[in-house]
Amino acid sequence: MQAEPDRPGRTARAILAVAAGLAGSFLTAPAIPLLAGRAAPEERASEPPKPYESPTRATVQEGKEFFHSRDVAPVKISCADCHLILHPQAAPPDDLIRPGHNLFDAFGRGTWWNDRILTDCGEAAEVCLKRFQGADEMPPRARVGLVKYMKSMEAPVSVSLTLLRVPAARTDVSGGDSARGEDLYRRACAFCHPVDDGSSELSLLKSKMTPQEIGETIRTGFERMPFFQADILSEQEVADIAAYTYSLRPTSQ
Repeated sequence: MQAEPDRPGRTARAILAVAAGLAGSFLTAPAIPLLAGRAAPEERASEPPKPYESPTRATVQEGKEFFHSRDVAPVKISCADCHLILHPQAAPPDDLIRPGHNLFDAFGRGTWWNDRILTDCGEAAEVCLKRFQGADEMPPRARVGLVKYMKSMEAPVSVSLTLLRVPAARTDVSGGDSARGEDLYRRACAFCHPVDDGSSELSLLKSKMTPQEIGETIRTGFERMPFFQADILSEQEVADIAAYTYSLRPTSQ
């Protein structure tokens, strides 16, 4: 018998019938369990990011907390111990003399560390963290948060600063006044070098430095100690602090 020729309508109906059967079997089939150890997509989305992940999610508040926290670096000091981040027209929170400049406009300076840093203020902050706070590296999320915090100050684009580091040989402390230096010491030095009975690790009571050496250390820094630039402490103020610091030595030395 000769086969009946194929008709387009009959072929289409057959394809639809097969598709309907497959769909019905899929809807009535039992659910396939998820692979062991893999969370559902909605569960993964709700998990909080780990501290070292997603640096772009860092917030201004996280950057502010990092700036003021003393628990970040091994030596337990913070950015705020050396820098203000304050509008120039606002009153400072205290009368302390910090060795670093106000960072209110740091985001827009363009270059940092006397043009040695050309990338961003986060890189400049990492130099501080390694050099003066003894840390190995700034966590990426903390760095992004810190940059966002500085950017949030909404300062106008500024010009880069020139660090006025005074060479040691130019420090003249011959006219230092110990009475004036006492209050300057409290404001600029006592945070790290308390005046006590000598029990503190950073106490200067047992220092054997001469006034000239003290003045030069103030200007150039030493190990983790930052240097005080010429626009932070004047020559006379350095001389006065050196005179007072030298006076702390016991007379029997």
